[in-house]
Amino acid sequence: MGAGDQPDVPFLASKSLADKHLLGLNVPAVVLRPSLVLGEGGASSGWLSRMSPWPLIPVLSTQVRMQPLHVDDLVAAVLGLLRRWPERSCVLPLVGPQAMTLPQLLDQLRAAQGWAPARYLQVPAPLAGLGARLGDRFGWRALNTQTLSLARRGNLADAGAMKTAIGFAAAPLASRLSEWPRPERSVTTALRPLLLAVLVLIWLGTAVVCLGPGHGWGLRIMAEVGVHGWMATAAVAGGALVDGLLGIGLLLRRWRRHALRAQLALMLGYMLIISLWLPHYWLDPFAAVAKNAVLLVATLWLLWTEPQERRR
Repeated sequence: MGAGDQPDVPFLASKSLADKHLLGLNVPAVVLRPSLVLGEGGASSGWLSRMSPWPLIPVLSTQVRMQPLHVDDLVAAVLGLLRRWPERSCVLPLVGPQAMTLPQLLDQLRAAQGWAPARYLQVPAPLAGLGARLGDRFGWRALNTQTLSLARRGNLADAGAMKTAIGFAAAPLASRLSEWPRPERSVTTALRPLLLAVLVLIWLGTAVVCLGPGHGWGLRIMAEVGVHGWMATAAVAGGALVDGLLGIGLLLRRWRRHALRAQLALMLGYMLIISLWLPHYWLDPFAAVAKNAVLLVATLWLLWTEPQERRR
């Protein structure tokens, strides 16, 4: 949708040129212009699914409307078109029967997963513009100047055109949401980046603290196990270096699984040493050591849900 109507968006402008070339070939051609297509496996669907669990959701616009179409209806429309190919070239919009805003769409996805409607916050224009420019710089697919421009414009068409041309009408979106989205998958994709960021901050922060304000504390702990002088200093610095490397390893997808396994081994090793030589730390009212159990579970969850690398 939108090709030919938005020449300032490079993607749509290039598609419009291709459409015009096809329609000018003097053959019975059909240009399909679908609205937002939803269904499992789609890039846009993945982002919407990832956003859906949060009770407060920032969006680029709370007013712009669209007519989302489920992928099953898109497939059915294409099959119907093959059975009733028009004699003349035409442009056929493929849209759902309901016009809705992004918040209304997300609320439908939330309802399908058993959740109440969320609250929505429109991102201020200056902040959205800054994010779009950063997206251009770093190659973000979800936010860049093109997606920002599209998000601020309506995406509507006559839903009856599809019925007239091929005898098929798309079903209401809510009736297609029985198998997707799934709440367990939405929650997983929503929480993974957040939990990963927290672990990165913990490991990098520990490295900085051990080399900075917590260096003396680290030396006192080493003294409690009988390590003094340069050996204690080397042990504290070495531990900080390892913590920092693990934090960096989490940021690199290629090394993430190795970093997660190393974190499990390191935490278990720390807990074993503390249990044997510093057991009184288990009695800390703030449960500093016991809280490692939570980090162990979180690390295991990240490891088990980390996507496998594709073998070439």
